[in-house]
Amino acid sequence: MPGGGGGSAPAKPKRALTQHHKPTPLQRAYARLGEAEVKRLQSTFRSLDSKWKGSEHDQAEESP
Repeated sequence: MPGGGGGSAPAKPKRALTQHHKPTPLQRAYARLGEAEVKRLQSTFRSLDSKWKGSEHDQAEESP
């Protein structure tokens, strides 16, 4: 019998990747604030990134 007859359903085609590209947070910042402002903020806060090393900052836990 052509096609098998094993009773299994035909394989669904894999969902094609959508063409919509989700912008990164940096891309959204450029779009919203402009390149000059993003560069200024990056230079201001670059030193903080190296101090935090991805961990939460102490002040984030303090209550007012």
